Amino acid sequence: MTVVEIATWGTVVSVDNGLLRVGACRLPPEDVDLVIAAVPAVTITGEALAVLGRLGVGVVVCDHHHLPVSVLAPAGCGAILSPRTLRRLRDALWRQLIRATINAQAAVLHDHGRSDAMRLRALARGVAAGDPDNKEAQAARLYWPAAFGADFRRGAGDESNAMLDFGYAVLRAVVARQLHAAGLHRALGLHHDSAENDGNLADDLIEPFRPAVDRQVLLLRGQGLTMGTEARRHLASVSDWPVQVGAEWQRARTAITRLVLSLRAVVMGGPARLELPQRVGGTEDAGRMAEDVGSRVL
Repeated sequence: MTVVEIATWGTVVSVDNGLLRVGACRLPPEDVDLVIAAVPAVTITGEALAVLGRLGVGVVVCDHHHLPVSVLAPAGCGAILSPRTLRRLRDALWRQLIRATINAQAAVLHDHGRSDAMRLRALARGVAAGDPDNKEAQAARLYWPAAFGADFRRGAGDESNAMLDFGYAVLRAVVARQLHAAGLHRALGLHHDSAENDGNLADDLIEPFRPAVDRQVLLLRGQGLTMGTEARRHLASVSDWPVQVGAEWQRARTAITRLVLSLRAVVMGGPARLELPQRVGGTEDAGRMAEDVGSRVL
């Protein structure tokens, strides 16, 4: 699968004999996981949008500063996840997601030699069904300053936050596509439930994968990179980053697929257990899973 980042002004995206044409390049639309219009002057035909939509491929639109401002997603899919099922399962499933997220954050801190990893693991052990004590927020108050410095504020307009937002947008689009393929309606969330958000479920399932972006941003900032072409190229491929699920190492996109399918199995009456990542790989693991996937900058 491929993430296509369009960085050339004036590029036209169209369909030519069943192939997606991006400028002078042609590729099967089935092989595309995500399209990123990294510059404003990009033209995408209605036919191309229709083909991408049928396949569940998201299109991320960026502004003049190369920051995501919108995500175009398919209009609908088979909604087998009913509100009744959500009420019965969501607290137990949310607990699993939050525990995995906090443990993944702890692994990032540990692998980067930061403090507070043990405190995060203790918080993860204490997460109850539905997270009534909001261990997620308690972990965030420890995690962000430990990872990015005492002065860091999530949501501020600095380079680190710009990189985080870009990487999260990529991962969210990958999650949304897998939900589309599995027939799970992305608007019906386990925890996120905004009536104005058609991606509540995607926002739920992305949580344990966010540390993959965090780790990549820490590496890029450590190399002195800002939100330019090189950083975007790395962040566009963040779903190729290896993560550990059980005893296995696999690409983040593969782990996302397995998580979505495990949720589908729960909804269909299977055991209420999700397949979740334990940690994100380090630089020594970065090439393990990348032989058949990649990102293309066009």
